[in-house]
Amino acid sequence: MAKIGILNSVNTVNTGGVFQYIMSLVESLKNDERHEYVLFYEDPKFRKFCSDHQNFKLVCIPPDDNGISRIVGKLAALFGFRSLRSSRYRSIRENKIDILINPASSSIGFRLGLPSIVVIHDLMHKYYPEFPEYSLKSRITRDLTFRRAAKHSVFTVVDSNQGREDLVRFYKIDKRKIKVIPYCPASYSYNYKDLDEQYIASVIDKYGIPDKFIFYPAQFWHHKNHSRLIESIYSLREQFNIKVQVVLVGAQKKDSRDTLPAVTKQIERLKLQNQIFNLGYLPEKELVALYKKSIALVFPSLGGPTNIPILEAMVLGTPVLCSNLFSMPDQVGNAGLLFDPFSVKDMAEKIHRIWTDEDLRQACIQKGYERVKNATLENYAGRWEQVIEEALNMEKRSVV
Repeated sequence: MAKIGILNSVNTVNTGGVFQYIMSLVESLKNDERHEYVLFYEDPKFRKFCSDHQNFKLVCIPPDDNGISRIVGKLAALFGFRSLRSSRYRSIRENKIDILINPASSSIGFRLGLPSIVVIHDLMHKYYPEFPEYSLKSRITRDLTFRRAAKHSVFTVVDSNQGREDLVRFYKIDKRKIKVIPYCPASYSYNYKDLDEQYIASVIDKYGIPDKFIFYPAQFWHHKNHSRLIESIYSLREQFNIKVQVVLVGAQKKDSRDTLPAVTKQIERLKLQNQIFNLGYLPEKELVALYKKSIALVFPSLGGPTNIPILEAMVLGTPVLCSNLFSMPDQVGNAGLLFDPFSVKDMAEKIHRIWTDEDLRQACIQKGYERVKNATLENYAGRWEQVIEEALNMEKRSVV
């Protein structure tokens, strides 16, 4: 029996795609009794999310309160110091981990001298260096960290063939060291899949939103493309006298990357306050209720290669409209409508179709169910278990 570590270095819980990725990973592996799993986490609130995972040992990494230690840690991350002597990571060493899985793309495994499997979700900073979320500092840090993590890991896991091609293209990583494991829908999609109509109605009433609306769950970053979505809603009203209602949800970052102030001003300038509703961050159960009630998920994001909300929508019986960029067309297949996210006209036309055509919506729902019928936590676990076994065997051979 090997000891597998999973490092949750996300310092906030329940927000963002990386956190949901970690939760799906933990949820899928909780029944694997062939190995001992140790889950390392930084935010103490994270423990409650894993309270029923009996085969996971939970270890909280202490906060780094020492200023000098923080500086040394940042320098180590940037310049690849092989060893981290900080007491903060002593628990990882003390647990004698055989393989450390790092879903947050850091190079801690390399710096600790541990065999690791690192997940790199995307290299979108290479495609959109002009976006505020990819500042010069961010791009330099991502490049140094991702390249080192991928180079020194046993395997690097990506979500798609596009993700693998990007690692080879930008970082010259050996393709044989890259494993493709498609995203799995967040576990709450399954936990709350069968919500009753009464609860869904109570959520609609709680937030005072209309019964008919399209839905976009996303944080307010530039690449999420809220501005063109709003322009398309305005276009539909002005050109076709069709008032499409939109519900937005997403955590606010409250920093230079946050586009919410600009989005709010745009809504006010176009007088769309009665059509566009921003609910902020919502609990998972309420999020599922909105998926199930909505006319469609409209996903105009400019980033990829693939995205978890598209899978969530298909699992929950929500028609999908999404960008035609990167690997999203492969992710959706024939189960949804694609549009050019840079074209307000194309986006408006596709929204108009899904808004007015009940038969089209039903066809998308049925095709969506078929599309994700194998996207289960069990199958996701099988993919991960296979990669873990291969990594362990490679490490055994390297020792011999």
